[in-house]
Amino acid sequence: MTVKDVIKNKILQDMVQAVSPPGKWKVMVVDEEALRILNTACKLSDLTEEHVISVEGLAKRRQPYPDREAIYFISPDPASVQRIIDDYTQPKPPYAAIHIFCSAPLSDTLFEKIKRSPASKFIRSLKELNVDFSAPESHVFTVDSPNSLKTAFNPQTPSLQNYELEKIAKRLTSVLASLGEYPYIRYHDPSGGKKSSAAGKLAELVQAELDSLSRINPDFPPQTQYQRAILVIMDRTVDLLTPLMHSFTYQAMVMDLLGLADMKYSQDDGDPVKLDENDLVWNQARHWHIAEVMEYLADAVNKFTTENKAAAFAMNRNNSGRSSLDQIQQMKDTMAHLPQFQEMKAKYSLHTSLCHEAMNAYNGRRLERISQIEQDLATGETSDGRSPRLSLMEVISLLDDVRIQHEEKLRLVMFYVIAQNGMSDSDRQKLMEHAKLTLEESQAVHNLSMLGVRLSASLMGRKGDSKGQYAYGMRDKGKEHKFENNRFTPIIKYILEDQVKNVVDGITFPWVREPPSSELGGRPMTWAASGSSASAAPSGSASVRTKASWATRRAVVSANANGTATGSGGLAGLQPRPTENLRANGPRVLVFVLGGLTPSELKACYDVMKDQQREIIAGSTHLINPMHFVEDVKDLHRHGPSRPPRPVGSSRTSPAPSASSSPSIGDRSPRSTARDMNGGSAYPARSSRPITARTDSAPAKIGPRTGSSGAVASRIGNIENRLAGMKLSERPPIGGASGRAANEVSALREDSTSRSVNIDKERERKKGWFTRK
Repeated sequence: MTVKDVIKNKILQDMVQAVSPPGKWKVMVVDEEALRILNTACKLSDLTEEHVISVEGLAKRRQPYPDREAIYFISPDPASVQRIIDDYTQPKPPYAAIHIFCSAPLSDTLFEKIKRSPASKFIRSLKELNVDFSAPESHVFTVDSPNSLKTAFNPQTPSLQNYELEKIAKRLTSVLASLGEYPYIRYHDPSGGKKSSAAGKLAELVQAELDSLSRINPDFPPQTQYQRAILVIMDRTVDLLTPLMHSFTYQAMVMDLLGLADMKYSQDDGDPVKLDENDLVWNQARHWHIAEVMEYLADAVNKFTTENKAAAFAMNRNNSGRSSLDQIQQMKDTMAHLPQFQEMKAKYSLHTSLCHEAMNAYNGRRLERISQIEQDLATGETSDGRSPRLSLMEVISLLDDVRIQHEEKLRLVMFYVIAQNGMSDSDRQKLMEHAKLTLEESQAVHNLSMLGVRLSASLMGRKGDSKGQYAYGMRDKGKEHKFENNRFTPIIKYILEDQVKNVVDGITFPWVREPPSSELGGRPMTWAASGSSASAAPSGSASVRTKASWATRRAVVSANANGTATGSGGLAGLQPRPTENLRANGPRVLVFVLGGLTPSELKACYDVMKDQQREIIAGSTHLINPMHFVEDVKDLHRHGPSRPPRPVGSSRTSPAPSASSSPSIGDRSPRSTARDMNGGSAYPARSSRPITARTDSAPAKIGPRTGSSGAVASRIGNIENRLAGMKLSERPPIGGASGRAANEVSALREDSTSRSVNIDKERERKKGWFTRK
């Protein structure tokens, strides 16, 4: 069962199906936080099938349904609780009865407030679901703490740091409890035990939360035939180059160059479309290089126009030479294929438009030369395997280029400073002056030191660095790569590969409690390397744990080898691969990154899962793109309340908000806010061969390099022309532009950590719903 399955089944089974009013139909009322959780796991059709007639916003004006029962799905927020109470201070109550479900435990204060309110006599049940996290992808979760980087790495506010880490630990524990996991925990400690790290503090807090849960709940952890999972906690300082680097995989370009951090795209002639795993084209190609995506779309459109009869009819309308019977038969075949035609045409048009805009941004920002410099700095070698001879003046000449956007110059300066791992103050000042950085942007460069970056080479010298096995570019050297601008591998991939092979550096990644060697086993690595199917059940010699040794449960958890969804759809050739029981190969590995996770790192996790045939679940405080990261670094030195969030630039104008009083499942909800807290952390070891800037070198003449952007642009044009020729009518596509397929619903056991207060109607007046033990 994936993370998204867990949330979906808790919502549908533990909440929606648990409410069975006499009239069968019911209303759902949600606050913004609950709507965000709902959006990541369910479609509106899922709720309709469970007899939900309307999903409405708690903070908006709503149509009353005095003859219907209502489900209030809220976060444990005082404002949301007050709005529920306000609904029942009116002369006419809006609903006949209500059932309150909280995404996280209510405080005693809020519980007592509800208990003593006028709404109490209308309440039939109250339950805490413990789903205060979201799952943007099947094997990805976030605990929705977007301010975590600013609050975890500022040493001026340790109390706020502790508050933030405690909140994150509770939410991470909710994820683990929902998955039925009581994992062994290890964490990133770049100092080797010499001083505490943010990841280490979080690891200790999570361990304490899990221990407390196991003491008060005899059913946790549940029984399982699999080995105990492993949780690896690290923070953003483990890799600071990846958040700044230009990556040219599909998802990374969409989030970076198009600014679609919420993964919602608005076409010129249509409603916003959500890019998620229900879109099988996106699910298949989101981690491919943009050139591969365009090649795939061209082949898919050509196949589509020849095999689909409706598409073939649209492309060839000259039927004058055919008999009337032949024309009737052709029209019949065309109508039979029309729904698939409309869906597929909309899908291919959507992704062709996305690629077109991404390539326009790539060319407009002149990223070809910038990406070459980034790759050389990060990997420590050029595309032909030689040691780079990059001079400071070459970088300065790029910073002086007026055709390059200012934001790109700031990213390049920060990237260069990190990769240099110490440079003279005068050289750093030159870079900032030529980039024309503002005072705030210059402060962002200095703030890198709060993340462990060495700014000045004169402090300790590069010899003071320890040579760890997770230094930038250390394992990239000498490898063959398909694309020159895609040579760098995020550090998280090497860490996960080592964890799967049980060779992680124990000094850099110590255990909170070291497990026995038998718990770290699995099938021999030669099995994983073969890439063969791993669907067989564990052998009889496998360890079956008893309750005293973390229990056993009979549920079988399956995962797809490449992290794709398991739903069905109407796109030929895009059906997801069969699921495989990867947990039979060894313990499930969960990785959690404090401070944000990038699309490139998500790809790295999927690559490890596919290559090593082991289940990997990636989690973080939030998902980030480069501009999110830059804006957070600007604020690292601040203490007290955070500034209002800055808008992230996008190449498109956002659509106007809907005037409807009822939010739809596709509506975007604002990100939750958190207090500003900070704490210090050391920086990981650097590469043994840093790239040095030669200030004595003459400026290099930078000209356009021959690349694939022209060919890709030509391919885009061909696809757009072919799609433009396929036109049957002006009616909207049948089934909607999204063409979403229903997700498979898996069985979910009752969450043992939830506190539920359900009563018989005969006892409502006597005892009330509000008695909890």
